Amino acid sequence: MTNPSDIVISNKSAYLITSPSDITYLTGFSFSDPHTRESIVVADTDNFHIFIPAMFTNQINQLKSNLTPHIDNQLLGLWQLVTQLLIENNYDQIYYQPDHLTAAEYLKLSKNFKHQFKSKPNTVQTLRAQKSPFEIKRIAQATQITEQIIPHLTKLLSTNLSERQLAWQIKQLLHQAGAHHIAFQPIVAYGQNTANPHHLPTDKKLTQDTLILIDWAATYHNYHSDITRMWYRGTPTDLLVKHYQSLHQIHTQLLDNLKPDTPYATLHQQTDQLLKQAGLPTMIHSLGHGVGLEIHEHPKINAKSDEQLLAYQTIALEPAFYISGTYGMRIEDLIYYDGNQTVRLTQSNDQLQIIPA
Repeated sequence: MTNPSDIVISNKSAYLITSPSDITYLTGFSFSDPHTRESIVVADTDNFHIFIPAMFTNQINQLKSNLTPHIDNQLLGLWQLVTQLLIENNYDQIYYQPDHLTAAEYLKLSKNFKHQFKSKPNTVQTLRAQKSPFEIKRIAQATQITEQIIPHLTKLLSTNLSERQLAWQIKQLLHQAGAHHIAFQPIVAYGQNTANPHHLPTDKKLTQDTLILIDWAATYHNYHSDITRMWYRGTPTDLLVKHYQSLHQIHTQLLDNLKPDTPYATLHQQTDQLLKQAGLPTMIHSLGHGVGLEIHEHPKINAKSDEQLLAYQTIALEPAFYISGTYGMRIEDLIYYDGNQTVRLTQSNDQLQIIPA
């Protein structure tokens, strides 16, 4: 359990926490909409003060034990209650999360507290990067749900469903398999559309001799999974098979190269070098990212990253290449490092799967 002293700098300072995912991590408070802030936390060296609307009163017993709840029973608004606490405790410094504060909130708070108000962006996110056994279990459960629908997907790929229709089917299948939410809108791409990394599904129908890319994931008890798999309907060309085999070999080599304290920038650079050697385009997005309470979180795995592999990080690795006007290919697996070895959470077949004509 994280203690206030883990994130607060001094006895006379406070940390204003407004990121919904950070609030869930620290308090256990689950938002009805994960993207909408429904509570605020102020941490000082002694307490996590959580401010919640009166309509969530019944959830207090479900929260972690090291909290001081402040309930807005008089409907004053959470920010008025927060401001009252900050004034009463007369903190020397008040730190805030710049990525999770609106301009209007910032202007009002900085006016009220002037020189005390300072930016401190990534403290909780850094703690969240190394997962507890409980968190890893939740991510593994989300991954099991995500992969459970693959046989159903393979059957659907024998039909002429459009990208949009298949994306809708994926959402339904995930809920039927036990997902609490969809981690993100499924990416379904046919043919040339696979060259768009975050393609938005269209009304394009599935036909014979088509490459298919699907990127999808479930959320279970607030924790996410992430996976990308590829199929081909019909008989692929020798060149297409060669390209996929090259990418698969690179993916396997990356997993082999992932050792303790491996710099993520080095890993990304190695991937680009291997793609060049295979005669393929280099990466046009990050090699990977952390996965947990958010689908994209710390650590960042790209050519500019200053982070490295640490014990109990859970990361998605997704080497890829994209040839505009032709096709793109991506393989994405979810792994974690248990302190001794890397463990794959995704267990499904990552080879190119052929749907017979």
